[in-house]
Amino acid sequence: MLKHLYFIVIIITMSIATKGIVLQKGVKYDNNGKIIDCLFCNITCRKEPANIVYENDEFTVFKTIAPASIYGHLLVTPKSHIKNVESLVSIEDANLIERMVAIGKSTYQNLGIDDIQYSFHIPPYNSIDHLHLHCIAKPKEMTFFSMMKYYQGSFWCKSAEEVITNLKSSNSKL
Repeated sequence: MLKHLYFIVIIITMSIATKGIVLQKGVKYDNNGKIIDCLFCNITCRKEPANIVYENDEFTVFKTIAPASIYGHLLVTPKSHIKNVESLVSIEDANLIERMVAIGKSTYQNLGIDDIQYSFHIPPYNSIDHLHLHCIAKPKEMTFFSMMKYYQGSFWCKSAEEVITNLKSSNSKL
């Protein structure tokens, strides 16, 4: 119960409305719901600083500001704005996730790391409303808090594999 209250407080404090503009989870919306500004969109087009380790025409990979593992924690983010994992509904979206995993895997392989956890936080437990895949190196070495935060199979965190399977089976309900 306390855990749920904690997340509700975070969500409320991350959503503030001023002068017809709503800031919610790193994204500014006008009062019609149109995106005005997005933190991760700004990172992908280099308007905001980030430790970018790889990019191509479709994705940007950067180090998170709050790593779950001392061995590495990367975010793979599409350059096109997709709100979150619940916005995904099709086989094409499953293919997008597979490409995100492949990019995360190859980025870590170039660093000599092959023990990686790939996961998504499920709304309302996501922190930024721009789709991003968490790629966590050596997940067995995470702190207890990080293990709980990124506990796959929970109602707040799903593995990339589970998301892909659900999308391919037309069961997009996470």
